[in-house]
Amino acid sequence: RNMFRDNGDFDAHSGDGMFAETDGVLSASNITASGNAENGAVLDNTAVGFTGLRPSLTLAGVNDVSGNAFDGLFFASYGTVSLSNVSADRNGSDGVEGTTELGITLSCGSLLQNGAYGLNVTTPEVVVLRGVAAFANAGGEDLHIDAPPVSEAINQLVPVARAKVSMRIPPGQDTNAAMEALKAHL
Repeated sequence: RNMFRDNGDFDAHSGDGMFAETDGVLSASNITASGNAENGAVLDNTAVGFTGLRPSLTLAGVNDVSGNAFDGLFFASYGTVSLSNVSADRNGSDGVEGTTELGITLSCGSLLQNGAYGLNVTTPEVVVLRGVAAFANAGGEDLHIDAPPVSEAINQLVPVARAKVSMRIPPGQDTNAAMEALKAHL
């Protein structure tokens, strides 16, 4: 069955702040889930296992899942995942962690100062990030994207590979030094 949740505060719980589980479409918006003893929010529409259907998972509006002991947001889906305006900062583990069989889009996200990764996702499909800030996370990588999962990857050399990388340079930082740092990192 489908599940829709709008405007919820799930703060300071002794377990997960928000826990939503279904086998249908899952849509939530304007969620606050902070200061919880486990995950801020768990969104799972894989409840009955794979049935051949691929229902979507959407988190819209303005969402704050910061300051939780484990992940800020954990999701699991067989369908497309669309997350927007997610602040997942200062969590004990990942800011956002999840897995899906289809693509992931994260628009306008703040994934800062988490105990592990800012974003930790696994999918065999495309991951699109728009307006996402992820830095100062303790996992050694701010973004951990396993697409396709390493366990399913094949050893193949492709003739051409492309990626688009953008970098926001704060006022006062030397642009040439920033570009050299980015080149060295890549």
